[in-house]
Amino acid sequence: MLLNENYINKMKKKTLIFILTMFTAVCFSQKYYTEYGITEFDGSRAAFEPIKAKNEASVSILDLSDGKIAALIKISEFDFRLGLMQEHFNENYLESNIYPTSTFEGSIENFDEINLDNSFQEVLIKGELKIKGES
Repeated sequence: MLLNENYINKMKKKTLIFILTMFTAVCFSQKYYTEYGITEFDGSRAAFEPIKAKNEASVSILDLSDGKIAALIKISEFDFRLGLMQEHFNENYLESNIYPTSTFEGSIENFDEINLDNSFQEVLIKGELKIKGES
């Protein structure tokens, strides 16, 4: 049990450092930040019950100078259609009590060619997603 507590404390420190780094970066450069990012999960397979969830509490930051993007995803904030699915997702699959967050770090492909205006645009983002400590 001590190992889990140590791991949780390390994750709390990493999460705090990540958030502070993002906050500091927002204060001193041209970056966009939100605490209300949307992350969707779809684990559905044909002929089975749809397994979909939505998380509207993802923290993310976009650096307009180079197109880099980072996100902190709170695992327990995923909302499923059925409570039992949500319970299994948190307890059995992603173990949100041990691994409370997931992170994504990446960049927008061909960012320098994108015209930043108020219109909707699809972009390709490549990066690394970490879930349960694995990339």
